[in-house]
Amino acid sequence: MNTPWKIVNYYKVGSAQNAQTFYDKLFQIALSYKFRKLPRGFATPVNNQTLTDAIFDLTSHDILKIDDKEINGQKVKELFVTVILLKRLETKFENNDTVFIVVPEAETSCDTAIFVAKSDAKFKLLKNDGLKLDDSHTQFHFQVKELTDFNRLTGEELLTPKNVTSTDIAAVTRKKYKEEVLVFMRDFFIYQSENFKNFFETHPNYILISMPDQIVKDNMPIALDPDKHNYIVTLPTMFTIESFSRPSTLLTEEQIKKII
Repeated sequence: MNTPWKIVNYYKVGSAQNAQTFYDKLFQIALSYKFRKLPRGFATPVNNQTLTDAIFDLTSHDILKIDDKEINGQKVKELFVTVILLKRLETKFENNDTVFIVVPEAETSCDTAIFVAKSDAKFKLLKNDGLKLDDSHTQFHFQVKELTDFNRLTGEELLTPKNVTSTDIAAVTRKKYKEEVLVFMRDFFIYQSENFKNFFETHPNYILISMPDQIVKDNMPIALDPDKHNYIVTLPTMFTIESFSRPSTLLTEEQIKKII
């Protein structure tokens, strides 16, 4: 793909940075933006709903900064979904690989991308956060979609689980993409991966991402760490659970008591 790319973040595998640190960074900028009108020094309680809203209430009209780089709110949402999959991809990378999280400089069918350069690969960081890599690197291109029933988000019906079908997923986008299509299911959905076999046969580049309340495999519940943010990533041939630690920018009750 002959597309000029803008680096949002990059790091070496095995260093202090990884998908978790970028996950933290996204929440930090989203929460700072959401509560930007609060006086300095004030604290406000934040629960999981507040965290989700801080990301998904953003629009393309909102301008935020990641490490002094301006980025619009729509891209922040797309990067949030992308970093969940990055957590999975990281298990395939090797120490000293350099991971680049990028977005296209101009609108294309690709929303976000991840480039991975081996430790001996040649790359050059250009002005204005541009990037030039040799041919040995690996690229992952993503189209990011959100499956949400906005009427349910504003009413009590959201508390009632809703079955989602492959037809619902296919309706998120009615055109075909060459990129991997990441579908983030924000609503309180129930679905069985068994029912999506036919869907994945015709949509092999789709990946479903959701925030599970419970996961059942072979009629047995899978325990989820209640202190982490858990996501289920459903791929054509398997599913995986990706868990992130609580964003480091948030204080626990114990930490607040120590400050007081």
